[in-house]
Amino acid sequence: MQPVIDSSLNSESKPMPKKQSSQKVSSIASKALQGKPVTKKEVKSLAGSVLGQDEKKGK
Repeated sequence: MQPVIDSSLNSESKPMPKKQSSQKVSSIASKALQGKPVTKKEVKSLAGSVLGQDEKKGK
Protein backbone atom coordinates (compact mmCIF):
# COMPACT_ATOMS: atom_id res chain seq x y z
CA MET A 1 0.00 0.00 0.00
CA GLN A 2 1.42 3.39 -1.04
CA PRO A 3 1.32 6.21 1.52
CA VAL A 4 -0.88 9.16 0.65
CA ILE A 5 1.14 12.34 0.31
CA ASP A 6 -0.65 15.54 1.19
CA SER A 7 0.39 18.09 -1.46
CA SER A 8 -0.57 20.96 0.85
CA LEU A 9 2.51 20.12 2.94
CA ASN A 10 4.82 20.71 -0.02
CA SER A 11 6.88 23.79 0.81
CA GLU A 12 7.32 24.59 -2.88
CA SER A 13 3.60 24.96 -3.52
CA LYS A 14 2.84 27.37 -0.68
CA PRO A 15 5.39 29.82 0.68
CA MET A 16 5.44 30.38 4.41
CA PRO A 17 3.37 33.40 5.41
CA LYS A 18 5.31 36.55 6.17
CA LYS A 19 4.94 38.30 9.47
CA GLN A 20 1.64 40.11 9.68
CA SER A 21 0.47 43.11 11.70
CA SER A 22 -2.23 42.72 14.30
CA GLN A 23 -5.67 44.20 13.78
CA LYS A 24 -4.85 46.85 16.39
CA VAL A 25 -1.68 47.98 14.59
CA SER A 26 -3.47 47.93 11.23
CA SER A 27 -6.17 50.19 12.67
CA ILE A 28 -3.55 52.64 13.97
CA ALA A 29 -1.87 52.75 10.55
CA SER A 30 -5.20 53.33 8.84
CA LYS A 31 -6.03 56.13 11.26
CA ALA A 32 -2.65 57.81 10.66
CA LEU A 33 -2.95 57.52 6.86
CA GLN A 34 -6.38 59.14 6.99
CA GLY A 35 -4.82 62.14 8.71
CA LYS A 36 -6.56 61.47 12.02
CA PRO A 37 -4.61 62.24 15.18
CA VAL A 38 -2.59 59.42 16.75
CA THR A 39 -1.06 59.35 20.22
CA LYS A 40 2.64 58.95 20.98
CA LYS A 41 1.84 55.49 22.32
CA GLU A 42 0.17 54.54 19.03
CA VAL A 43 3.13 55.86 17.02
CA LYS A 44 5.50 53.77 19.15
CA SER A 45 3.31 50.70 18.69
CA LEU A 46 3.24 51.21 14.93
CA ALA A 47 7.01 51.77 14.74
CA GLY A 48 7.66 48.70 16.88
CA SER A 49 5.52 46.58 14.60
CA VAL A 50 7.30 47.80 11.48
CA LEU A 51 10.73 47.20 12.99
CA GLY A 52 9.65 43.77 14.24
CA GLN A 53 8.76 42.76 10.69
CA ASP A 54 12.07 43.93 9.25
CA GLU A 55 13.60 40.83 7.67
CA LYS A 56 17.03 42.42 7.28
CA LYS A 57 17.24 43.53 10.93
CA GLY A 58 19.08 46.83 10.47
CA LYS A 59 21.26 45.93 7.49
